[in-house]
Amino acid sequence: ESTFDSYSGVTLLGNKTNVTEVYEEMKKTNGVGNKATNHPFEIEFGSREKGVNTTLLSKGTSIVHPAFEAFDSNGFWVGKFETGYNQNEDISSVMPATSSGWSVQGAEHNTQESTKVIIKPSVYSWRGIQVANAFYTSYNYKRELESHMMKNTEWGAVAYLTQSQYGRCTDSICSDIRINNVASYITGSSAKNVPTCGYTETNETCNKYETIDKLYIDGDYSNNYYNQASKESSTTGNYSGVYDMNGGAAEYVMGVMQGKDDNSKTPASGKNKDSNSGFKGPYSYCTANGGEEDCKDNTSNTTGKEWPSRKYYDLYDHKIKDTEYQRGYLGDATKEVGPFYNVAFIKPSDQMPGIKRYVSSYNANVAFFVCAVGPWFVRGGAYNNGTIAGVMAFVSNHGSQLSHYGFRTILTP
Repeated sequence: ESTFDSYSGVTLLGNKTNVTEVYEEMKKTNGVGNKATNHPFEIEFGSREKGVNTTLLSKGTSIVHPAFEAFDSNGFWVGKFETGYNQNEDISSVMPATSSGWSVQGAEHNTQESTKVIIKPSVYSWRGIQVANAFYTSYNYKRELESHMMKNTEWGAVAYLTQSQYGRCTDSICSDIRINNVASYITGSSAKNVPTCGYTETNETCNKYETIDKLYIDGDYSNNYYNQASKESSTTGNYSGVYDMNGGAAEYVMGVMQGKDDNSKTPASGKNKDSNSGFKGPYSYCTANGGEEDCKDNTSNTTGKEWPSRKYYDLYDHKIKDTEYQRGYLGDATKEVGPFYNVAFIKPSDQMPGIKRYVSSYNANVAFFVCAVGPWFVRGGAYNNGTIAGVMAFVSNHGSQLSHYGFRTILTP
């Protein structure tokens, strides 16, 4: 019953009640060999010779992950949680007895303030910030340690490790990270139950999420970080792993499309003058192939922030459609997690189909590539996305400040 769109490489699966039905249909389409619930990545650890542009390890079938090429590095430190906004310089103020001065609204700031970075459990994620401000906030956080905002390929490296024996896989069986389903964006939180459906526009029983009005407490449907059950939301299934890679705030990463379909290699500032990252550069929707009327006399951001060195962002070819996955890099966990499928999960309450979403073969996570209307990558999915959120999830947006989008900070000393 499936049909195939050869242009985008997407199989249409129609309406499904839950993710299990999606997996079963994937098996029919690709054969039993593709388990649809995915398989582990094979990871080899090695040491690169400094200053040498190595492309292969000693075993010819392995590549050096691109996250380690740009910084000529053997590794990096990744923020254990989404970057938070420090609402009180006295860190003890976030403890349960005195945390009343902290609020979810108090963590929304479209500013460049490196002194406000806090990467701790049970704080509010920093959101409502343009990409340029998020980047320079991370960039100036610990300059002596090459701090910067997470790139798309760096997210891919964490995703690869998660999908391996060093993460969530045992005996070739891999479990998904439990979603952070707290609508108030509290870091390190974990859903008590595994969602069984994707985003249906409503708070269905199959995908429960909730607002928690205090830090350090469990909710009806969620556990706070200090409840040991929250370890299900770690990339390793224990406290040693990385949190908030599934749900919480969706995260902007430094992965951006060219502003124009030419050889200029100039990254896009954003969609248009009203929806952009704050960086200088052309608008991706103001081209011969795009086109809103109000773009005719305003096709680029000429007053924004300067772009950093090329090593701080991943650049992708300009295309109009968000299903042209072939532009991905091997290692960024985009094109290599296909094939991709178009699914509308049915709302159990009324048996009506929800909004259609493209999903990948890895945990049926949502999959929309950067495109003319959304030149910036966003990873992980949001608290209310259910089964389509996850470490392999990626969508596109315009780079502007949004109350449900955050970012993550990296150190590469």
